[in-house]
Amino acid sequence: SNQPDQSCQDLAYFNTNPFKFVTVHNNAIRIWHFDILKHKFNVVDCQMGHIKRFITCIRIDATDTYAYCGTRTGDILEIFLDKANFKRVGPMNRIFQNGVSSILVMSPSELTIGAGDGSVVKVNRKSMKIEEEAKVPGGVCALSSTTRSIFIVSTRGTVYNVRHSDPLNKLEYFSSGHSQQIKQIVFPKG
Repeated sequence: SNQPDQSCQDLAYFNTNPFKFVTVHNNAIRIWHFDILKHKFNVVDCQMGHIKRFITCIRIDATDTYAYCGTRTGDILEIFLDKANFKRVGPMNRIFQNGVSSILVMSPSELTIGAGDGSVVKVNRKSMKIEEEAKVPGGVCALSSTTRSIFIVSTRGTVYNVRHSDPLNKLEYFSSGHSQQIKQIVFPKG
């Protein structure tokens, strides 16, 4: 079927236009623009060519030029937002087991990717080559960046961090929570 799955998997707002955002779906990426005068949304479907992917996450660079989409297949798609079309697949020579779960656009030259197999990698945006790599136990379910550090949340309920100035293999334990549901609580007498 050529009809994309209509359920939205993730969305990202443009950084320079408060009336635009992008949603990702199964085999579809849509750019939305709110027309203030007409009080309605205009939607543009990105031209994906022959690429068919279940897209799991999206991030937009600071200049709103490119969007980077993680896929269940285990790669990332680069989308040129001005023309709403697919540009390329990355990173070169690598597919991540259990898909790409989170992406950070760190700078004009770097992406950080978290994958379902526990991989955390830095990718050069120009060459789409992996520059650094680390692993966390379980899978990566979220990445977040502050001015000093990247925080990595694993599927096992553990949070790791690494300073921007350090290589990824210097990951440190930060905290942990419950990785499964709590089924019983007992309070001591007295």
